Amino acid sequence: MANFMIKGDFQTIVTKLFDIDENGYIRFGYASQSLQTTEMESFLGGLRVEFRDYIMEGFVNYYLKIERIDLGMLLWVEKKGMNRDKYIISAIKHYLKHEGKFEFECESC
Repeated sequence: MANFMIKGDFQTIVTKLFDIDENGYIRFGYASQSLQTTEMESFLGGLRVEFRDYIMEGFVNYYLKIERIDLGMLLWVEKKGMNRDKYIISAIKHYLKHEGKFEFECESC
């Protein structure tokens, strides 16, 4: 499991990284969406949520969990053993750096 320590105001980070669509699914990154409808409050409270993303010309599933910390947020990423797992971390790094413009560190990456 990898984790990203994202520095900044927790609520600002949440607002920039995640949103809920009109059907109740959480969206993350360029194309990732939770597989089940999920209350944002539950996700913010530490619920581990499965997401499906489109990376390197195919779909890959992984789990995300977030945690509030003094410096901002810990974003936990758990792979599922799929053939595109090796691309998940680099895709998230790219999104955080170029779209979110966040300062972050990645442990176990």
